[in-house]
Amino acid sequence: MRWSSLIVLAGVAALATALGAQDWKGRARLDGQVTDGSGTPMSGATITVSSLARAGGPVVRSDDEGRWVVDGIAAGSWVVEIAAPGYAAQQIGVHLPHESSWLAPLDVKLERSPPAPADAPDDAPEADADDPGSGAHPENLDLRAALEAGRVERAHELLSSVDEDARRDADALVEMGTTFLTAGETADAVSLFDRAVERDPAHVDAHFRRALGLLALGRSKEARADFEAVLELSPEGPAAEKARKALLELPPASAGGTR
Repeated sequence: MRWSSLIVLAGVAALATALGAQDWKGRARLDGQVTDGSGTPMSGATITVSSLARAGGPVVRSDDEGRWVVDGIAAGSWVVEIAAPGYAAQQIGVHLPHESSWLAPLDVKLERSPPAPADAPDDAPEADADDPGSGAHPENLDLRAALEAGRVERAHELLSSVDEDARRDADALVEMGTTFLTAGETADAVSLFDRAVERDPAHVDAHFRRALGLLALGRSKEARADFEAVLELSPEGPAAEKARKALLELPPASAGGTR
């Protein structure tokens, strides 16, 4: 995580540290619902909201209906992790360009964690819970590390050196795009999602995440088209309900103004 530099003056060091611990606070809001694989609301799930650029962040738990609310966060890029014992945690990258930004509720379905293989060696490395998909596409690790350190130019260099297999893999492109989106590098993220859709026009996650990026860029008409694609490709999928809610809030396709 990138921490704000502390002022190296003995007289104000303590004050700077205290302020840094609160720099995630603002007026924005996130909310959602957690359900299990059968759609039953999950009580007591832990929702952790953290930032690549800000110190600290809130932690809340879902209520009896599986619902949760985080009030009072600043604008920027956030990672929302939803976890519960015995279930595979999920992480979602969101970007709030303004504290008044609207974001559809993050409704997440948690699936049971698969049992460990009986013949797995005791010293087998564990998956990194803070790095979704790190095992699937290792080339994303260096990208994420560079962006967390604020080294955007280095991230671009790494992106240009990604091997041809990853460049042709829609899943890898979506994962790398999500890394850029979470870091607030929205234009780069949308470009990667564009390439993912070119490789696989039926990739639901590529359309959905590109829609989020397009919204952050103020391109609501294009975002609408992607949300509509999500519903056409997977009308009952995990992103469908969020896409429906987003479409209710977006201006109609015939409206003028925003692209």
